[in-house]
Amino acid sequence: MELYEIIQEKLDSAEIQPHSVQSVAELEDKLLKFKSELIQEITVKTGCEDKDLKLVIDRKEEGELTRYRITLYLLSKKLQKMYKGQNGATIEFAVG
Repeated sequence: MELYEIIQEKLDSAEIQPHSVQSVAELEDKLLKFKSELIQEITVKTGCEDKDLKLVIDRKEEGELTRYRITLYLLSKKLQKMYKGQNGATIEFAVG
């Protein structure tokens, strides 16, 4: 499975769907929970430590729109090898 697919699957299961979120605060609460759950899931599945992963959630205001970028970085060679040489993946979406 590709990294971006793992991120998207976890976003969906965490019910983070930008079109159905009532407020930015609600979305950001869900994103914090999502962040810890995704890291935990990958570390359990791969046997790696959480220091081998870095998950960054960027937020940018653009007028009425709030853009989010979620980037998962694989910091260890072991993880990169497990995920076919990928060293990270990014998903972007906007709310507004």
